[in-house]
Amino acid sequence: MGTGVLDPPKSGVSELIVKYGNTHVGHKVPHTRGECWDLPNEALRFAKAKTPSELGQGLYVWGNEVSLDDAQPGDILQFDRVKVKRSWVLPDGRAAREELNFGRRHSAIIERVEPGRKFTTLNLHVNRKVTVQRIVMYLSTENIAQGEIHVYRPVPGGTAK
Repeated sequence: MGTGVLDPPKSGVSELIVKYGNTHVGHKVPHTRGECWDLPNEALRFAKAKTPSELGQGLYVWGNEVSLDDAQPGDILQFDRVKVKRSWVLPDGRAAREELNFGRRHSAIIERVEPGRKFTTLNLHVNRKVTVQRIVMYLSTENIAQGEIHVYRPVPGGTAK
């Protein structure tokens, strides 16, 4: 663990959530409309964790809220009107830039956490694609141009599946 990288946990609810997302990369989430919300909701059901409807705190509350600095694999990211911008210089000296816009709301599963708030995430319904995609996001304070990001730690004890 000396590298600071947090790989998916080896057991429990968090591992099952990441496993569910990974098994669907490049594929649709069965029996859903293909909205971003469907991936974490079905992953929670698969892991027997409480879904937002079971928690009763709102449609986009996925568990107990934790800070972005305490996020770990298997947690759920909830974006609200978030725009992330990042610029860097390539080895050949050219400038590079990327921008992610999440509109009103977007939900994603954290697959991996690395130092500097580098997150590998599992997402559904990005760029109008209805298949699960793996996206690397740099969510350092200076990269978040607008909006709010909430991190939820799933709660065991769901009744679904």
